[in-house]
Amino acid sequence: MARSHASKSRAVEKPADSFPDKYLTTLLTTLKSLQTGSFSFVVDSAYKTLRDRGIKRKTIEVKLKEITFKPKESKIWTLKPEVAQLLGAPSRSTKQHTRRSGERSQSDILSSIKSDYAPPIEIARNPHLASHWMLHHPAYGQFTKQFPKHIMTRKAVERRAQLEDDPWIAEIIDPYQIRCGGCGGRKKLDSRHGTYSYYNWHHHRKRCVPLFVRWMDQEEPEWEDCVKDGPAKW
Repeated sequence: MARSHASKSRAVEKPADSFPDKYLTTLLTTLKSLQTGSFSFVVDSAYKTLRDRGIKRKTIEVKLKEITFKPKESKIWTLKPEVAQLLGAPSRSTKQHTRRSGERSQSDILSSIKSDYAPPIEIARNPHLASHWMLHHPAYGQFTKQFPKHIMTRKAVERRAQLEDDPWIAEIIDPYQIRCGGCGGRKKLDSRHGTYSYYNWHHHRKRCVPLFVRWMDQEEPEWEDCVKDGPAKW
């Protein structure tokens, strides 16, 4: 009985294995995503990721205690300053891109662009709300009233010019909708044919009664030409 108790004591006192440096990035990623969780929760989450690679839970726990601390009155686990400085220094054994002071990494730039342009999650889940958000949000201002000429295809420029020359169109609201000069309603253009598509408008103007009355009163462009024109084939 005493021998068994002694063996258990030695097992408890056995130091944990050293944590492999090649898995440190995985450990830091887990720590970053679970900063507000309890210490044991962070350890368990890291263990679920690394146990298939032969790393024990005790090893992860010891390593986290070495590199992290939780400031007073804070719920966020933070790397110790000396550890963060050490990890931030370029290693001789690995090739790393050294940036000048003040220079932002490509991932930082992409993250900032994504945060500026991405709609909130409750809007992104609804396609109709997301499209409306993109057309009216300040970050998408360059894509609303004036569609950028430098990113328009030659066909899109031709289609827009054709819409601008149409006397029955009161306003081109954006690349996907116009305002009818007869009924005054907004008419969506067929986005399947690209921006400034003439397809849906062609069908509407043949059936718009106010347009026909306006033509009869003012004798503007020949109505027969409007009826005979075929839909846009581009």
